[in-house]
Amino acid sequence: MCRRYLSALAATATLIFCFSGCSGEKPPPPAKIISNTALLNAPQYRIGLPEGAAAMTAGEKYFPQAKLLYFNSLSDAYTAVSTGKIDAFIFDRHSLEYVQATRDDLAVLDEKIADEHIVIGAPPTHRDLMDEVNRFIAQYRQDGTYADMYERWLKGTNTTLPDIAEPQQPTRTLRVGTEGLNEPMNYYGANGQLTGFDIEFIRRLALFLNARLEVSAMTFPALIPAAESGKIDLLIANLNYTPERGLKMLFSDTYVDSEIVALVRKDRLPPKRSPLDRFHGQKIASLAGTVFDLHIDRKIANVQHQYYQDMSSMITALQTGKVVAVGVDEPIGRLAVSRFPELSLVPVPLSIDEYGFAIAKGSPLTAKASGVVRKLRADGTLKAMAERWFNAQDTNKAMPQFTHRPDFDGSAGVLRFHHDNVNEPMSYVGPDGVSLGFDVELAAHIAYELNMVFQPTPSGFGSLLESLMAGKADMVGGAMSITPERQKNVDFIEGYYTGGIYLLERTDHAAVSTSNNTAATAFAGKLIGIMTGSSYDKIQKDELPNAIPQYFNAATDMFIALAQGKLDGILLDEPIARIYSAQKPNFAIWGDPIVGCSYAMVLSQKQDDLCSAINQLLAELRQNGTLDQLASKWLGANEKEKVVDDFPATGPNGTLRIVMDPVLEPFSYIKDGRPVGYDIEIIIRLAKKMGMGIEVMTVDFPALIPAVVSGKADIGIGGITVTDERKKNVLFSDSYYEGGVVLLATTEGIADADDDGWLTRRAQKLLKSFRGTFVTENRWRLVLRGLSVTIVIAVCSILLGTLMGFGVCWLRRSAHPLLAGPAKLYIRTVQGTPILVILMIIYYVIFGSVNVNAIAVAIFAFAVNFSAYCSEMFRTGIDAVDRGQLEAADAIGFSRWQSFRLIVIPQAARHVLPVYRGEAIANIKMTSIVGYIAIQDLTKVSDIIRSRTYEAFFPLIATAILYFLLAYAVAALLAFLERRLQPQARRRALTQMEAQS
Repeated sequence: MCRRYLSALAATATLIFCFSGCSGEKPPPPAKIISNTALLNAPQYRIGLPEGAAAMTAGEKYFPQAKLLYFNSLSDAYTAVSTGKIDAFIFDRHSLEYVQATRDDLAVLDEKIADEHIVIGAPPTHRDLMDEVNRFIAQYRQDGTYADMYERWLKGTNTTLPDIAEPQQPTRTLRVGTEGLNEPMNYYGANGQLTGFDIEFIRRLALFLNARLEVSAMTFPALIPAAESGKIDLLIANLNYTPERGLKMLFSDTYVDSEIVALVRKDRLPPKRSPLDRFHGQKIASLAGTVFDLHIDRKIANVQHQYYQDMSSMITALQTGKVVAVGVDEPIGRLAVSRFPELSLVPVPLSIDEYGFAIAKGSPLTAKASGVVRKLRADGTLKAMAERWFNAQDTNKAMPQFTHRPDFDGSAGVLRFHHDNVNEPMSYVGPDGVSLGFDVELAAHIAYELNMVFQPTPSGFGSLLESLMAGKADMVGGAMSITPERQKNVDFIEGYYTGGIYLLERTDHAAVSTSNNTAATAFAGKLIGIMTGSSYDKIQKDELPNAIPQYFNAATDMFIALAQGKLDGILLDEPIARIYSAQKPNFAIWGDPIVGCSYAMVLSQKQDDLCSAINQLLAELRQNGTLDQLASKWLGANEKEKVVDDFPATGPNGTLRIVMDPVLEPFSYIKDGRPVGYDIEIIIRLAKKMGMGIEVMTVDFPALIPAVVSGKADIGIGGITVTDERKKNVLFSDSYYEGGVVLLATTEGIADADDDGWLTRRAQKLLKSFRGTFVTENRWRLVLRGLSVTIVIAVCSILLGTLMGFGVCWLRRSAHPLLAGPAKLYIRTVQGTPILVILMIIYYVIFGSVNVNAIAVAIFAFAVNFSAYCSEMFRTGIDAVDRGQLEAADAIGFSRWQSFRLIVIPQAARHVLPVYRGEAIANIKMTSIVGYIAIQDLTKVSDIIRSRTYEAFFPLIATAILYFLLAYAVAALLAFLERRLQPQARRRALTQMEAQS
């Protein structure tokens, strides 16, 4: 039996593999690097265009030679780029920048394909309204609202629709049409409500016009006729201006600046360096108790974190060189830079945050305070406050006196504002104990505008939200980031400052080379080819500690492995890599040299005289410029020049025995059947000068030094790097070339397209996918944790549901209607309600205000569902037992419990178990929905892994197999119980009871 199941499982896996990778279609062409948009105008590229949009016309004009594919759905287009079905998608820059910000695998090319004007449309009769719209557009650009909205929505820093006040006494109705399908411009959010850049714009416009708002969502083809016919007043839906449309409707000024650009996969872009790369493996300071270190780890690898209790200690550590950088909030960093000229902010943020004041959930103060913030932003007060608090001058850093409201009397109450006390310049305590800072002044402004008495209280940052939720404060702040987690418990006023976490560094540190750190980060976890016995091994351990070394005895094997995709890169000497990258278009040097190196000839420690002769020759060649000429010759592209004189076979002074690696072009290699190369030409000059012949031996690189040490050769050549470790065993000549070690990688992926190569690539891809699914970051542990959660929920809910089912069954069989009626209603209600709805009701409604473990809630929810079905199964099984048997048992003296246990249960179980087994398996599979209540079960873990790897095969197959094994185990256990309850076994039990009685 077990063997049959294993065979079936193996056959299933084979079919899945075949269907997933062995279709008759040819695999997609190798993914070439896309360095600019113009490259895409070629027949081998597939370009996606949005049907009916301005970008479609521009793309058809710009890419006449490419294969064009048309998309009605933006999400389908983005997926097509991600999966490699198309090479690029042409669309609006502002929408694609949002995609780039929210998806790690996609990126926007910098080059502009065409200009684009995003405007608002209106019927021709609405010219007065359009004039008002243009005035609003001019205002929202001037006061910074547009820049703020662009940063939040289109760059993905905060896609939460702010609370915008509605007109109190509207004087008109504004009918606006939008689409609702274009994230982030206009779309339906998680709550089912329209949201996005356009929706915020519409609400702000309605407030500006003092109009009651009516928003209608419709398909884009229906919007333009609706605007032309006057059924809507304004069309605000990422509309592009075209002359043809301008003949039928009015257009506003541009309200979103954009261009038409191309979206591609990020891994097809040339490698980019980040200023953050140079901090790899360095000491960076963070404030103890903050999450700065987590943000740093997301962007920089192998950081040595140093924790300090205050900002001044961190600045001192930076100035004295104890750390190379300090993690700071952007306003605090700006203040530090203004005070200390020797410091500067690294221009790349670790994270982008929007700061706001927190207020208790549901408080009307939130909307009122947000209104004050909007007013202060519009009149330039916020900008003036930032310039005053964020500079180095302390003379004007004092709380202002507000006098512009003659009617102020504080009759609206007291505004209790708790703030961080050590967060200069946002909120801190001055020398005289007075609360100071940007946030404190803003809070005072809010209190004054709301006719409230301002009462600031300094506090530790960690206790701010607790004070608010305990009712000890009305509003709290201090560079407090607006986060979804915090929004679950408190409300935030409209964000008043967009900042973030940055690194503060010494100015003299900014010029440090980034090449090594960039490579260390980019090739972490990647397979790197290394020549056995070479110095590359130590270089890899020192400079690329997180790379995975793969060792080869021959350089040729490394090149083949790289070309076939078995390696992500190989370590090579820079001259050798230059030759290969020039000869093979799909090879390229990655970044700058990892380390610098000197190359020399190697001799045994007994060859002092020969070593001196070589050094003398090298000095002469260096002095007369011959070495430079040789370097230009052998590292150049002119193959006709790369020849050497004939070897002197013999000489009066004997023979030089040379050992070389024959595949290390340009130093030593075989061309036209003869040894040639930079090193060979030097040896020929040496032999002629010494009057000696030449005998050449070729070996793999690992055998070079052993051949010299053992005396089998006099000189070893082939771009040998001088190292201190090697100097312990051999002599080195003077260096004849100063180079370095670089990483050679492919630019086009795997070049071999034959069937065998394709199968090899498929296997390699599956292996890489397997590593990404289970090995990388020890994700197998995550899978096991998810499996354990699924087992606990499934097994416990089955057991609890069975017990509950017995109870409901007894109630259902009761003759009393007050017991049977509710049980019957319970069964019908549960059976008629989807399990997902039951789960959500129990978690979010019944236990909504109770802090109960989500796993316990899930067990109870599935037990409720399972019990309804079990009760009916049990009732049917019990009713199937002949009552005559019970009467007979009663006649021979059985108690009711004995009759139930020995007669009813075995017979009822025979009827129930087959159905019960199927229901139990169904219950196991239904547990896959528990992710809806934030439980990381097996299915949710699969989703998490897929979101990290963008690979579906192994996560889904592993999930399916584990569910199958779990269901099979439960089914096997129930089948065993079913066999134990066969009539023969039951008769044996009855015989034993009769004997006892």
